[in-house]
Amino acid sequence: MATKTEAEAEWAALGRETQRQVKRDARRLRPHPDPAVSRCAARYAQDLTDRTSRKSLLVRALFPVLVYVILNSVLDGLDLRGNAETLSLLGLAVVFIACVIVAVPAMAGLHRLNVSTRVKTANWLALDSAIVQPAPPGEGAPSADALAVRYVPRKFARALALMVSLACAAGGFTGSQIAGEHGLVRSIDVALMVFLAVVFLSMIGTQAWALARWAVPRKPIVDLDARGAHFNVVPVTVPWSAVREIGLFPLRAGLGNGTVGIVGFVCDDPDAALAGARLNWLRRRMMNRSARVFGTPFTLTGAMIDHTTEEVAAVASRFAGIPVRRH
Repeated sequence: MATKTEAEAEWAALGRETQRQVKRDARRLRPHPDPAVSRCAARYAQDLTDRTSRKSLLVRALFPVLVYVILNSVLDGLDLRGNAETLSLLGLAVVFIACVIVAVPAMAGLHRLNVSTRVKTANWLALDSAIVQPAPPGEGAPSADALAVRYVPRKFARALALMVSLACAAGGFTGSQIAGEHGLVRSIDVALMVFLAVVFLSMIGTQAWALARWAVPRKPIVDLDARGAHFNVVPVTVPWSAVREIGLFPLRAGLGNGTVGIVGFVCDDPDAALAGARLNWLRRRMMNRSARVFGTPFTLTGAMIDHTTEEVAAVASRFAGIPVRRH
């Protein structure tokens, strides 16, 4: 029997009611009001995500899809999805029950990881952090005179190509199923195809717009100079006099153990800095989410940019005259 880690033991000692309260707050990305409980919850969630293999979770998530494909092929071969409505419903019921049996344990693992991720996200600022002095710039490092941060077109194009490939695969499979179906089964698969089309088109459209608007023309999305941090996408300028902290947040990325960083520019009064900004509902929602999670709406993710977040934080630290806090 596996022994509990220190973080698991602390989490278990909180009791069921406190754990449920932490999870309820995390659903709205709100930290627990008790700092000690918030720190304990964040440490437990961090420990759980660190010990979870993303590759195994991916396999468990895709396994029910594989079972669905195999069972559909078998049912088609047995002609249980023909013109007879009763046999079609029987085949659909068999597929549904089999997929539920297989999917429940797989989805339970995914749900547990999703809950722990939200718990960590909501209580992140309660974790221990350290003040670090940025290293002096070395050869090839960005100049402290100014720094222009841009998207890398190649990274955006790769992500967009992957999304289009997934959309084509999902559409092709669902379309092939619809071609040989009738009645209620056909209506269900048509509804599924419409839903997938809306989801994928919205994601592809967002990625394509960012690629065409910012990545391909190589326009800076953030400029750092002596006057402040210029967020050109919003657009808004945060003067260094309003910045009280530069934060670095590491995020686990991909299927391996790699991380991608987020740099946050923490202000005393972020509402005043955003007073003149033109924000649509989606951008406002994203910035409000960043404010709840990272303590500031002004954040920059290192996944698609041409500088590391360490470099961005170092330049910002030199301009603002304040150290960097690593979370």
